[in-house]
Amino acid sequence: MKLKERAGLENEKEVDAMGFGTIEDMKQSILDDMDILKASPYLREDLKVFGILFDIIKDTVTHIKDLQLKACGVSDLVSK
Repeated sequence: MKLKERAGLENEKEVDAMGFGTIEDMKQSILDDMDILKASPYLREDLKVFGILFDIIKDTVTHIKDLQLKACGVSDLVSK
């Protein structure tokens, strides 16, 4: 089922305004998502928000916390 069909005619303009495409900067995309979560009125204020970026090409995991980036190798993470 297409998104417009699921959203209904009353939401057609909102669906048309949505942008879908590739993510050029994965780290920034995660930071943006973290900001959305931190600003959400539905989550507790004391909730810790962090992100994890898995890079299957470089074999790395980047832990994103408090807008600071820290990278480690996947094999290092698994062996701990």
